Amino acid sequence: MDVSIQERINILIDQCIEGDMNAFGEIYDLTINDVKKAVYFLLENKQDVEDMIHEIYLEVYKSLKNYNRSRTFSSWLTGVAIRQIHNYRRRNWKLSRLFQKVNTFSLAMSEPDIANMVVEQMDLQKVMEQIQKLPFNFRSVLLLKYIYDYSQDEIAEILQLPIGTVKSRLHHALKKARTIINRQIFSLEQER
Repeated sequence: MDVSIQERINILIDQCIEGDMNAFGEIYDLTINDVKKAVYFLLENKQDVEDMIHEIYLEVYKSLKNYNRSRTFSSWLTGVAIRQIHNYRRRNWKLSRLFQKVNTFSLAMSEPDIANMVVEQMDLQKVMEQIQKLPFNFRSVLLLKYIYDYSQDEIAEILQLPIGTVKSRLHHALKKARTIINRQIFSLEQER
């Protein structure tokens, strides 16, 4: 990024901090091509590129007042993009762990081979939509255990619950999640 663009971005940042959304639009226009290149290169699932770009620019907007002008804006922006992509990948990895855990405890309603084929075809988004149907108490323990990777003791402390309640909720949450997913598998098999 040459000096004149850097100077222009610094002026736009000041305007943004003062609340000028048009200035942020200009920053977006000046930097979007570099961000897209980084996202396309680092993100495996190309269908999520636009969502990831949205998340990156949302974080950029929230963090503008923390931007250290001794660095170039492009290097700072690239750092934000990489951190957001890393967070996205980490969330998806943890979600896949949750999916595998639910699948491990799954009681197949039909022949295991058919169930496994259907489960493998279900994408993570559909699984998460099903998990969103769980009661809040169950979703919260699943989130803390499988997304944030807290121990049962830590979950008990965070939620201010006895350890036995946490264990019970985890057990029932996984059981309910398994039931919901099995229902979806059964309905998919019926459509065949």
